[in-house]
Amino acid sequence: MNGFFPLVTKGREDKAMKRSRIWFDDGSTILQAEDTQFCVHKSVILKHFPTLNDFVPSQSPGLPSSDGCAIIDLSDSAKDWESLLIMIYDHLPTCKTTDLIPFRTLVAMLRLGDKYHGHSIREEALRFLRYEFPRDLDDWMDVWGTKIYPYPESEFDFINFADEIGLHSVLPAMYYTCIKYEKLKDIFYGHLNSDGSVTRLSPDVQACLVVGREKLAFALKTHTFSWLYNKKIIPCPRCSTKPECTAARNQLIRRVWMPVPNISLALDLWNRSEFASGLCSFCAFTAEKLFHSGQEKLWNELPSYFGLPSWDKLEDFDDSGSSSLL
Repeated sequence: MNGFFPLVTKGREDKAMKRSRIWFDDGSTILQAEDTQFCVHKSVILKHFPTLNDFVPSQSPGLPSSDGCAIIDLSDSAKDWESLLIMIYDHLPTCKTTDLIPFRTLVAMLRLGDKYHGHSIREEALRFLRYEFPRDLDDWMDVWGTKIYPYPESEFDFINFADEIGLHSVLPAMYYTCIKYEKLKDIFYGHLNSDGSVTRLSPDVQACLVVGREKLAFALKTHTFSWLYNKKIIPCPRCSTKPECTAARNQLIRRVWMPVPNISLALDLWNRSEFASGLCSFCAFTAEKLFHSGQEKLWNELPSYFGLPSWDKLEDFDDSGSSSLL
């Protein structure tokens, strides 16, 4: 690959085109996106995007070419193609979900992989996204840190992109994560980014999140921490220190519910020192058992809190395996 050098040639509307740093001297095809050209190997590109073969012009006089290479004029973002080509040439052969992937690259892989039927590219990106936002509770509990780095400045970027390409199976976990980390003010007025831009959510998504937040607060009481609000459960029948366990239960109620419901605890890992502090071993065992069963109920209902279909009916790419980006 060569460095970044200007290359003047006629592009759309006679604009001067520039050569990207993705430029192979032995390349056979030039991809042209916006005002940028990428010289790549036709066989490599068609391996991942066979439908691009329909865009390749035959080598006849008068057809677009540069240095003997056919030019494929694309209507996509140059940044998307640069991110994707770097992944294809430098990382994809050994890429695993144990690695880190930039959000910018993830977006390019999904957007272009979906548009040009690059199924292996798309599925590779989906593995990362579904790791972050799974549809199974056990997988959610197994998430330790993010595999996406650099991470976007707000969860809104994930939600807006999922909406753009028709990814629905990740929305419940995305919406919950958004409610967990983002301020209510930002949900309504947008997140101010470091560059001064503002990332906003659509009015429909705003409504989903606000309604979902209220339902999650209720589920916190009826599911995850249902055992806190029933005096017949804590202290449990086998408890021999009822005054102490009653006091510990009341203290935990205040911790979970005041000054506002701590929704971030709804799908948190069980932590005895945090959730069973001051309880006897019998009450702690009862609490943990009901904590887990309550979370299972909450997780099963999670899509409905946001007005979404049940987990098994959440389909991706508009039920057809492809979005309408073409």
